[in-house]
Amino acid sequence: MVKVIMLNDEVTPVDFVVQLLIQIFKHSAETAKEITLKIHTEGSGIVGEYSYEIAEQKTKEAVEESRSRGYPLQVRME
Repeated sequence: MVKVIMLNDEVTPVDFVVQLLIQIFKHSAETAKEITLKIHTEGSGIVGEYSYEIAEQKTKEAVEESRSRGYPLQVRME
């Protein structure tokens, strides 16, 4: 299993991160807000744990969506 981790930055809006967590990572609104707060306060947060292929796809989708909106959000896999 591979962990997908989002990193905090000073540009990407909190609401956008919450929406990514709901749409791409299938979290509930409440869980998405909790994870986003952790990312904001601790600098990073695990947004999910998946097989390699699924983690890679979700990471790609999140980064592409961020870039299409002009945000520098970083997502990595461990």
